[in-house]
Amino acid sequence: MNVVENWRRRARSLRGQYHRCLACGAFAGVRRLVCAHCGADMSRAAPSNLPRSLPAVAFSHSHLVVEAMNQTENLNPVMLVRVGDRQLMALPLCESDAAIAPRLVGESLGLMLRRKHSLTDPRAPIDYERKLSASAATRAKLKRNELKTK
Repeated sequence: MNVVENWRRRARSLRGQYHRCLACGAFAGVRRLVCAHCGADMSRAAPSNLPRSLPAVAFSHSHLVVEAMNQTENLNPVMLVRVGDRQLMALPLCESDAAIAPRLVGESLGLMLRRKHSLTDPRAPIDYERKLSASAATRAKLKRNELKTK
């Protein structure tokens, strides 16, 4: 285990940075030798910020259990978002938007810094991570549409 690399990876995650292929521009959630999209060498790929606004394509309530490999039983809201023209990424959705997640498909979501849900000691240090979140304007629009249909 490389402690320095773990802290650098955590800092990049909090900034919303992923390794980006220099050939095709695809983002990689983990450090790779070759790009999963075009096969180009990624040894010189530098961390790059994800766009702050991403269009939602689909919703899942349990994808993160498999993605994180942490074997927890709780369901975690996750949105599939479009990054660029050809890439899709599954990113966690903040818990406050989980109830309206299916209606967020097709909306633009922001990548925000949010508190990470902890099932352990409530006195433990607060941990943060990047999660997708609907803007106040998007929530208001969905609320208006809900009131119109009633």
